[in-house]
Formats: sequence, C-alpha cells, structure tokens
Amino acid sequence: MAKGHDKFQFSVNGALHGTGDKVLDGSQIREIAGLEPASDFVLIQIEGGLARSISIEEQVKFASGEIAVFLSFTSDRTYNFTVNERGWEWGSPTILAADIYRYGEIDEELELILDSAGDAVIPSDGEVALDGAGVERIRSREPKMVTIKVNGRPRTVEKRPHSYREIAAIAYNNVLHDNSSEQAHFGRSGLNMLAYDPSHEDGALYLFDVSGRQSAHAQLLSDIPRLVSESGDVIGVADFYAGIYNSTPAHSEDIHQAIMENPDLQVITPAGGERRSANAIAVGDMLKLKQQKSFFPFFTSQEREQQK
Repeated sequence: MAKGHDKFQFSVNGALHGTGDKVLDGSQIREIAGLEPASDFVLIQIEGGLARSISIEEQVKFASGEIAVFLSFTSDRTYNFTVNERGWEWGSPTILAADIYRYGEIDEELELILDSAGDAVIPSDGEVALDGAGVERIRSREPKMVTIKVNGRPRTVEKRPHSYREIAAIAYNNVLHDNSSEQAHFGRSGLNMLAYDPSHEDGALYLFDVSGRQSAHAQLLSDIPRLVSESGDVIGVADFYAGIYNSTPAHSEDIHQAIMENPDLQVITPAGGERRSANAIAVGDMLKLKQQKSFFPFFTSQEREQQK
C-alpha cells in the first residue's frame, strides 16, 4: 500500500503501492505487492500501449508523479504475440479483447482482427487463445461491417452510407410478419409472388404465420438459385434484397435459412471466406452458385449460353 511519504508509486492488479527507491528489480516489486514466492508469478508492465514481462532480476525505473502499472499472473511462463506489429507478452494462455483495447490504447470504434484465422474479427466481448502453434498476430482496423437496428431487430451491414431503398431491403417484409394477423397474400410464397398464374399453378393463401413460412420453404429452395443463375451465377446480397423487396412475402430469416440449406449456393464474405450460419449473412456478402450442382431445375448462365 502506498504511503504519503513514498516518492514513487506503482500499481499491481489495481492495488496501489509506494516506495522511496527510484529503482526496484522485479523481485522487489513482487515482494512489496505480496507476490511470494516471486518465482510463482509472472509480472507484466503496461506502458505506452505495450505489455511486457519483468523478470525477477530486471530493474524498473520509476518517475516521480507517475504511477507505473503492472499485472501479475500465477504462472511459470509467458505467452508472446503481436498487436499492430508490436511485441506483447502475457501471463495467461488467453487474453480478453477488452484488455487488448484497454492496455493497447486502441480506439473502441476500431475492430480487432486475428491474422492467423484469416482476418477473422475478434468480438469486442471475446478473447484470443495464445497457447497455439506460432505467434498470434492481432491488428486493429476500421470496421467493414456494423450492426444496426431496423424495426427493432439487429442487422449486420457494410459500414458505408446506405440509401433508403437499401435500408428498406434490409428491413424487408419482416414487418408484415410482425403484423401477421392483419396481412394475407394469395399466390406464390417464394421470391416472385407477382408471377403467379392461376391457369398453370395452384395458389395458396399466405397468412404470414408459421404455416405460411413453412409453405414458402420449398419454393425458396428453387427460386433463390434460379435468381442467382439469371444474375450471372453471382449476386451481391444487397442487390439480391433490392431486386426482390417488392416481389415476395417471405421472411428474411426463411430466405437466409433456404440459402444456407441449398446445396447449390455459397455465401462469400467480403474477405473471401464462406458463411456457415444463416444468422451471419450480411449485406456486404455475395451469393454464388457452386460449380458442382445438384438436380434443382435451373440452368446456370453458362449453360444457358451453350443451349443457344
């Protein structure tokens, strides 16, 4: 604990301590902080946006009027990694994203990226494992995607200005489902409800309820790859939404699920990876037909050209 006559101060795990000595070694700092035996603890100094270990013999110089900051870990080893190409050391096999932001003096408006995971975004409430093979490399950058709320529901979109039509496409027909007791539609329940021909198709009353959503599933499985095929075998999710906004009663969650379940489709992220979850589909993604296709009744743009 720091005393009034102590000229120099430092904190360990948030607890304030003091000393009259301008220089202490790692063992003395541990002793003052009650970390004994000293060899049982890793001591990390936080300074200038860096975290580095202080060995038992290493000397630390203190400055009058400044509080040196240390963290301690019950451990016999340190873990090395980099943050924005600067070397860090840590005393635990994991580090919280919150600690990287705090001790790295990183603006919380930026997002953290893990290089070893293909530029995967580290959730702000997540953590990074440091005990794997190799040295983890963490970077901060301007976020490419942001979460907004439309009709009270979170939606992930590209970080850029969006037009009213794009926002409407994001909101989609979910508002009709939220008011299902007051809505009804007769005809097709897939992507192109306006194309219903009573002389060739059996129509049905779509009530925007659970049974209606279930009836739309089969049509969505064939309608979506057909639309992607007609768009040249690839289409941006934003363009996909904008093109069907006024032409379908289907719920966006059902459309996303049909996309993920369809064996002929892939959802490609802006970084080039592939989406695995329907909930993760974002406006900045691309819908793409796979080269190896199943037996859904549609032709790719290349196959249509060959038939001409």
